[in-house]
Amino acid sequence: MSDLLIDTETILEITHTFWGAFLPDSGDLHPGSALPSTEDLRGCVRISGSWEGVVELSCSLAVASHVASRMFALPEEQLSDADIHDAVGELSNIVGGNIKSLLPPPTSLSIPFVETPDTRSASEEDWRFSSALDSEVLLAWHDEPLIVRVWRSQGSSADSAAPTAGSDGDLEAELSS
Repeated sequence: MSDLLIDTETILEITHTFWGAFLPDSGDLHPGSALPSTEDLRGCVRISGSWEGVVELSCSLAVASHVASRMFALPEEQLSDADIHDAVGELSNIVGGNIKSLLPPPTSLSIPFVETPDTRSASEEDWRFSSALDSEVLLAWHDEPLIVRVWRSQGSSADSAAPTAGSDGDLEAELSS
């Protein structure tokens, strides 16, 4: 795919805008210099329709815990794993929804799916091999990594038709099968 629908500048603008509105007074995002050694949590949403792909937000457990603490107004030590996963899912949903709004209709957004290193499976690798990385933005927050990636399904473009019946299912089913 030579033409990028969603470029890094657009992702940066979306991420900075929602971060400032959603997590005010929590510190600024700034460019990250390297990928983390491990990406503890990944929140993903699938965009289907005139454009097919996945928006992924990856972060360390430290970022996810701090964000969840701010979102739920709880001390980090009182957060459950579900709270932390919900926060990452919500962040990926916000980024994905903003990206979806820039795409030509019709498009739809799946519910978020959050992965941990323990829940990743071989089907994730199958999914990645059938997609092309359109954009990747490396950010840091409190010296911890936050990465936003946009994956385009092979064969998807701005002018492609909506999927036909029997095409890929929702992301959670695809990644967990």
